[in-house]
Parts: sequence; structure tokens; C-alpha cells
Amino acid sequence: MKPTVNRFTWKIGGAAGDGIMVTGAILHKYCTRAGLWAVDYSEYPSLIRGGHNTQVVQVDEEQIFTHDQGNEILVALNEETVRLHAKEISPGGAIIHDPDRLVINDAMLADRKDIQLIPVPLVKLALENKGKDLMRNTVALGATLGLLDAPLRLIEEIFTDTFKAKGDAVVNENIAICRAGYDYVRQNHPEPFPWKIEPRRNDPRMVITGNDAITLGLIQGGLKLYAAYPMTPASSILTNLAEMASTYDLVAKHVEDEIAAVNVAIGASFAGIRAACGTSGGGFSLMVEGLGLAAMSETPLVIINAQRPGPATGLPTWTEQGDLRFILHAAQGDFPRIVIAPGDTEQAFYETARALNLAEQFHLPVIILTDKYLAEGHWSTPVYDQKKVLVERGGFAAAHEQASKEWYGRYEDTPSGVTPRPVPGKPGGVFIANSDEHDVFGFASETAENRLIQANKRARKLDSALKAMPPRLVWWGEPNADLTFVTWGSTTYACREAIRKLATMGIHANVLQVLYLWPFPADELKAELGKMKKSVLVEGNQSAQLHGLIKQLCGRSCDHEKLKYDGRPFWPEELVALAKEIL
Repeated sequence: MKPTVNRFTWKIGGAAGDGIMVTGAILHKYCTRAGLWAVDYSEYPSLIRGGHNTQVVQVDEEQIFTHDQGNEILVALNEETVRLHAKEISPGGAIIHDPDRLVINDAMLADRKDIQLIPVPLVKLALENKGKDLMRNTVALGATLGLLDAPLRLIEEIFTDTFKAKGDAVVNENIAICRAGYDYVRQNHPEPFPWKIEPRRNDPRMVITGNDAITLGLIQGGLKLYAAYPMTPASSILTNLAEMASTYDLVAKHVEDEIAAVNVAIGASFAGIRAACGTSGGGFSLMVEGLGLAAMSETPLVIINAQRPGPATGLPTWTEQGDLRFILHAAQGDFPRIVIAPGDTEQAFYETARALNLAEQFHLPVIILTDKYLAEGHWSTPVYDQKKVLVERGGFAAAHEQASKEWYGRYEDTPSGVTPRPVPGKPGGVFIANSDEHDVFGFASETAENRLIQANKRARKLDSALKAMPPRLVWWGEPNADLTFVTWGSTTYACREAIRKLATMGIHANVLQVLYLWPFPADELKAELGKMKKSVLVEGNQSAQLHGLIKQLCGRSCDHEKLKYDGRPFWPEELVALAKEIL
């Protein structure tokens, strides 16, 4: 039988601390350098060590957007991995395991007779090549490449790039251990495997997470201070920026809690620099009072909320889209905000940079709403065009506007709702930044007339900001499709993968993504819904939060609804099956 070339799914499973994620990340880099497209995703419990951890990497010659449920190669570092995932293996697929540590029997395989067992003495080979027990994952990586008949040259380049700062000895040790697994499989399992890798030429691509893309967007957008308390799945934004702080002349501040994070960011922004803070839903709960302070004082603020399932601590290391209504309505009273939900890493980069512009130009909070799947998954993606990102400073008072005044009318009513703000310390720029309702100079005022003027002034900012926003709805796929998936955030990935698979079956579907969730594009979305032949709302929460907004603000609804809230991302197979059932 002719092998399947450059299309396979690989999974590794074991306990926390077994090197699960790093092994998957290196395989992903290998496939990307081989000119292929890949996506990977990790699942792990909220434990420092132990528990069941997996990393899945899916590879294709065409661009893919999420991974399937099945796999062709399973690297099992413990018995639990076999018992849980053997059923997912495609007929003819393989399990790579260490026979000195794991004996696989028929009961563990659930009577699957169509799975190949590939025993490799992972620990023994690591130790024989001057490595440690823990480096069995590197042996397994080499065994994987040997099974796939892939050239070893690219992995040697990756180890050199990854470990060159630690010296040649570390580089050579990793190469030798990986080669040991590769050679062992080639010598002891020479029969052809039904899947293989053949490198292709390709344009430069990156392997990047959503949090990495947000990090780069913040830097490219002119960020100078980021404040956060570590909270999964937003934590890597803080660690990324801490590593890059000296290179890009910025401050990454690890504060004592999320109350401090939002207030440090507000203080820095008030002083005139671009600032942001990040967290997940539980931390955002603590930021809400600060959110109101930013709104009332009209101080620019960018908040990144990487969602995970709630309520309370919920499922700290899993994914969901359950914070939408909370983000839209968290408030003391009414005030304008902008809410952006990137659906892929590219949008995460460009829209994060844009968020800094919007916050500064219109003196309001901008919230970037992501989730664990986008935050921590890796995607092969073309290199971003940095020239498309413009740092558009704005909203500041010019010197001539302040020079002749003792007090500055920071909150004077304007048609746009935006009053130029002075940087503290400048002559003629004195005003009070007050959390109470205030007059034009910031002095507390409780008159009905002043209240209406100030509340209406703040509300007008959204109308002004609309002119600076890109299209709030994004289409994916061919027009005039038989079925349209309506969605938001990272679920866009699963929908895009579903329409790719449906196209091979002769079924025409497309995707409508709501990129800007506030101000809500009600008129545009209502018009598009009226043109759809059939529509299905897809989102990762229990209460259909986007669908509720559509019904409330558009006066329409989608024909069907698909919800998921078990902590796992959508599988494209689920959406393909649903589309076939509907059509």
C-alpha cells in the first residue's frame, strides 16, 4: 500500500514533568521547517507533577486550523496513556513505548488488533548516550522520526538553534540521544509504516501560540508597561515580556494580585505611556473596580482576559468561552468599552497592537478576550508583516492648549466624546483625576445637569471609535454557502477546519466570525443573517452567550445551535457531523 505522505497526527502522553510539551513543540518545529503545516495542543491537570498530560501534533501539506480526535502515532510513557488513547489510533497506527517500563496487553488495547506495537528501550538508550532518565522523551522523538522515514538533518538544526547558548556539549548530547531512538527503529522495525514525512520547500513560517502573538502585538504596538499576577492561561504573556523587557525597553511587573495589576497599568497609562494588564476570569473579577476607575477618569487601559472554565477556580488548565457576558457587563454603572475576540494567532497579533491605539486615542478600556485553546496552542503561521502595524499615538493635549491656563478642562464636553488629555507635570495641565462624577476640571459634582453631560460625553466615544475600527465581522470560506457557522474567538479555528473537510465531501459551508463583540455589530450581523441559507451558532459555553446577544440586539436567531462546555475545544468532526445532519 502506498503510504500517506505528510498527513498524520501524533500524540504523546505521560505525567507532568515527563517533557510532554517540549517534545511536541520540537516535533511541531520540525514539521514546519519541513515545509508542512501543523497545529499542536496540550491537555494537563492543574498539578505541578503527576496527573495525565498529553500533547497532540497534527500535520498536513495544506494549512490546517485545529486537530482531529484520532491519531496515527501514540507515544505512551505510562500505562494510563494506552488505556485512555489506544481507541483513538487509526487502523495501522502505532504505539511507541518502552518495554522495560510498560508491558502492553490486549486488555489495555481494548481488543484492537489493528495497532502496531513499536517497543523501544527509551530509558536504556538515553542512559547509554550519557543522558538522563528524563531524556526518554528525546529518544521517543527520534523513534517517531525513524518510524515516519523522516530525515534527521532538520532535527539536528533545531537542537543546535535551541541549545547553542548552553554549549556544544548539550547540543551534541541531545542529537546523539535523538539519533539513538531514530536508528533503533530503523534497524529493529524496518517494515514500511503507512505514514511518512517528505520535506517540502516553503516560505518562512513561525511556530507560535496565541499568547506569543499577543506578546508581539503589545511590543509592536508600543507597550511600555505590563502588569499581571500569574494566572493560567494568561501567564506566559507575563513571562514572555519579562524575557524581552531589556531588549525592548519596557517593564514587565509581577504584582501581588490582580487589583494591583489593573491599578499599576492605570497609573502608568495616566502618566502617558502605553500600558496593559492580563489575567483570566477569576482575576478579572478583582479588576472590575479598577475598570470603572479607568472609565470614569477616562484613562486608556488594555486588559487581556484569557478565559478558562468557571465559576470560581473552575477548571484552571482547560478551555471555555464563558466570560463574554461578564466582560461586556462588568461595571459600576454604564460606560463605554471595546471588546475584541481574536480567532487566530494572526488576529491576536494585529488586534492587540490596534487595541493599544484605540485605548489611547479614545480614552477608554479595550478588552482582548481569548481562551486557553488559543492562548496555549501552537500554530504554523506565515511571518507577520510588521509594516502593517502603525503606532498611532493620539488623544493628548498640545502645548498651546495648556500654556495659558491655570486649570485644564480635562473633561470638557466635546462632539467626539474625547477631550485631549495633558501629561502630568506639564504647565497649564492641572486637573483632578477623580473616581467620583466630576465637572470639567475633575472636581466632584453631583448636579443632575453635570451628570447627564459627562455620562453622554463618555458614551459618544464609541461612535467616534467605530471610525477607527476594522470590519467587525470576518468571513471565512466561499460566499453563498449552503451552511454558515456563526462563531467567535478560537472556535473560529474549528469552524474553519470543518469547512475545509466539508469541501472535500462536496458540501459548501462558510464561517462568519464576530471579531469585535462590543460595540456589537448588530445592523451588519442582522443583514448577513437574513442572507444565509442555513445557519448554526457555535460557541464554547453553556448558555449560548453570543446567540443571546444576537437575539437581543438583532431580533433574529440562527437556525441551529451547537454548544460545548466540557473544558475541551471543538473537534472539527463534531461540526462536520452536525453539518451533514442539517443538510
